[in-house]
Amino acid sequence: MEKEVVINQDFHTITARSTDQLQTQLYKVLDLYRNNRKEFALISQVQPVNDKEFIVIIETIIEQQN
Repeated sequence: MEKEVVINQDFHTITARSTDQLQTQLYKVLDLYRNNRKEFALISQVQPVNDKEFIVIIETIIEQQN
């Protein structure tokens, strides 16, 4: 039986005024995936929009049986 691996990218916008806040917000985003039973969630990029807003790209991996 073959397994197909699907990689999805999700985009989130977060607001943080300091490095500590940014780290806390990133953990909250990962917790969202963990609470939805996504075992393989990876923060692949964090892009600043301005001084307070960031775009976070999350990659999730789903294995499907064929």
